[in-house]
Amino acid sequence: MTEDSAILVVEDNEDDVFLMRRALAQAGVSNPVFTVDTGAKAVDYLSGAAPFDDRRQYPLPAVVFLDLKLPLISGHEVLAWIRGQN
Repeated sequence: MTEDSAILVVEDNEDDVFLMRRALAQAGVSNPVFTVDTGAKAVDYLSGAAPFDDRRQYPLPAVVFLDLKLPLISGHEVLAWIRGQN
């Protein structure tokens, strides 16, 4: 993963997002970090659906940190969606 590769954090708990950002910073990770708070938004982000359709603003992530217990679409369903992509 290069320094400009994006990281996507899919987490509905603001405290956990804060802790993830803090851990990444303490580890010296300087990559851009994007967050969404539902499984549905994660699928929209990854598929490039609006409002995430500008890949310069919302680049495809090299790494996804995914909470499995999410509202609307669970983390397991997001994983199944990812596996189904070619």
